[in-house]
Amino acid sequence: MPAMTKEEFKRRWESDDNGGGITFNDVADCAEAWGVCRTPRIHPINKVTDMVLKKAGVITEEDEETEAEEICNEIYDIFEDAERGDITWREALEQMREVLD
Repeated sequence: MPAMTKEEFKRRWESDDNGGGITFNDVADCAEAWGVCRTPRIHPINKVTDMVLKKAGVITEEDEETEAEEICNEIYDIFEDAERGDITWREALEQMREVLD
């Protein structure tokens, strides 16, 4: 079965909370067909899915900026907690790593 078009993928993905029934095989087929990744099945599923979502226009630059702002705010809050002495700097670094992963 041929891969979905970007428009079809986006329509299905956004159709419900379960991604319109799109499977990882669908994501992998689209990644190959759209030139996102030649061997998507050997890469982490989350990274391939994110790349396909971007290519299909589901994730926009505005969404990425919002996510980056949220990450910056979380890091800033952790930094403030460490400065106040609510947590140790070692704990702060561990928490920051978790936020960035």
